[in-house]
Amino acid sequence: MSFRKILFIVIPSVLLVSAIIYWLLGGFKSPQVEVVAVEGGYTLVGKHYLGTLKHPALQDILDEVGQRWESGQLPGVLTVAVLKEPVTDKDTVEQFIGVLLPATEQLKELPEGYEIMEVEAQRAIRVSLDAHSSVWPTPDKLRQRAEEHARENGLAIQPHILLEKYYGPGHLEVELPLEPATSVR
Repeated sequence: MSFRKILFIVIPSVLLVSAIIYWLLGGFKSPQVEVVAVEGGYTLVGKHYLGTLKHPALQDILDEVGQRWESGQLPGVLTVAVLKEPVTDKDTVEQFIGVLLPATEQLKELPEGYEIMEVEAQRAIRVSLDAHSSVWPTPDKLRQRAEEHARENGLAIQPHILLEKYYGPGHLEVELPLEPATSVR
């Protein structure tokens, strides 16, 4: 068999197998966008980070908080609150990495070095995706979907806050809290 025939068989076969794997992992699923009620606002327990995305301290905090969450020491949803996004990898990012506590949960004792961050909100735009983490779009792309939805529906998003909620390798939610509704008299 000639090299050209092999290429015409192998390349389409590899592309087909790749597309099937991507589909099985949920790569072709569209994120769902909705406005949700936020009961009692957001209360997160975690650690603040200010630095670059490539700094090892960021990964250390992610690992530590993730381990406490997986072990059940911190009940709730593993969450990253993005307060300032970098434009490039060398720019400064500001994040609060922690666990979003359920509205009914109160921690008896805060782990050493941890703090509480509260975000007031009554409603938020939620973009959720059920797919394997290896095929997730970036949280920034999900933010863009939420911002589009806000523009189309005349909703005002709170500035400088985005919540990335990680439920596991198969479910991601990005929430942008909305400004409180103003009444017109």
